[in-house]
Formats: sequence, C-alpha cells, structure tokens
Amino acid sequence: MSGIWSVLITGANRGIGFEFLKQLIKVQDAPKYVFACDCDPTISRDLEQLVGINDCIHRFCMDVSEVHDVERCVDAVETIVGDRGLNLLINNAGYMPDESSLNDANSAEMMTAYKTNTVGPALMTQRFAPLLKRAADINDSSLPVWKRSTVINISTGVSSLTNTVNYRILSYRMTKTALNMLTKCTSVELGKDHILVVALHPGHVQTVMGGPLAVTPVNESVSAMLNIVQRLTKAESGKLFYWNPEEHVVPW
Repeated sequence: MSGIWSVLITGANRGIGFEFLKQLIKVQDAPKYVFACDCDPTISRDLEQLVGINDCIHRFCMDVSEVHDVERCVDAVETIVGDRGLNLLINNAGYMPDESSLNDANSAEMMTAYKTNTVGPALMTQRFAPLLKRAADINDSSLPVWKRSTVINISTGVSSLTNTVNYRILSYRMTKTALNMLTKCTSVELGKDHILVVALHPGHVQTVMGGPLAVTPVNESVSAMLNIVQRLTKAESGKLFYWNPEEHVVPW
C-alpha cells in the first residue's frame, strides 16, 4: 500500500480504523498525509501517542452523519492536500445496536445505526468526491487503478442476502446491506471519473464491536484487506470482498 499521497480513515480512534492507521504509516513510501477521523471529543490515548510521533497524521473530531462536520472536514483536508486531492477514503466508522432480533429492535437504535453505517459513508463519499476526482485526474493512467483514487467501505459478511441463515443483529445487517447498495451505485456513478469503489468484509474481528467470540486478530484482518485493495482492478469495482482472499467475493 505504498506510493499514495493521501488517505482518510473514519472511526480511526480504535479497532479496525486504528489498525488501518498504524499499518498505513509504516509501509515503505508511506502516504504524505493520513487523516484520522473519529467522533470522540476527547482523543484516545493510543491515537494521541501516534499523532504525537507522526507528522503525517492529522486528526479530526467529526460525526460522519452530520453534514456540517463533514463539510468542515472537507475544507480542512482540501487546504492541506491542495491540487493533488485525496487518493483513498476508508469509510470505516460503524455502530452496532445492542439488540439481536426483530423482537427487541427499537426505532431509535435502528436510526442511529442507519445514520452511522449508511448515511455517514454516503455523505463522506458525496462531499469528498471532488477531491477524489482531483486525485484521479492528476495521477498517471498507467498506475494501478487503486492508486489513482479509491473508496473503501467497511461492510460485513452478514450483510449478504444470499448467505443469511439467521436473524441476529438485525439492524446492523440491514444498514450494511444498504451500504452494499451504496457501494454498487457509487461504483457506477464515480467509475466514469476513474474512482474505484469497493466494500470489504473484515471478518469477525477481535475488537470491542466484535465481542468475546471474535476469532480474527485485527492486525491480520487489516493486513489482508490492504493486500486485497492492492490487487483490485477496475472490473472489480462495486463488489464486496472477504478479508480472506481464498474466499474472495461475497454474494449479494
């Protein structure tokens, strides 16, 4: 994942987002600018330490579902990256309601999940599209397509309609299925501007959200996802991929 100019990660204060941040700044020819975004008013100790020793990291406190916050972030990022635009947007911020089925779901939690997991990535992609297009326009067409301009949406395997065999975490599943549709639609709309859009299933990852039954170490998941991104072609835009390359594409 070397040789790209700028990256923005949402939900970068912990879990998968923080691991993306750690791994991206360590690669050879690391990005010049890495924008770490999260909604916590108080910066986490781990993120604060990482920012303190890496000049390339710029941290923003923002709610991805709030238009004002997103626009403020766009303005700040544009000031920094200038004419070179944004190469990689990782829509990682997510929310899982504390419910398991239709019986105990409630509208407030469902709407919170939808705003974070679906509306947030839609707003981020919409508002950052001009900077993504700017990056695609100036980068040599001979480069791998993912290096020009790419949007990564962190989805989940349980968003698959084909693979659904139980009803657990209903609201979370619903919002991530909607995220898949966003991925497909934006891949078509932004594809004409040479912007790649894909969704990734990170596996059942050992994070706070993943819970005590999670089996996949977060560093292995993120490393595998970054490897997948580096092998993507234009023909694969709009698809949902497993973190494990042996399983490859997740059916809708």
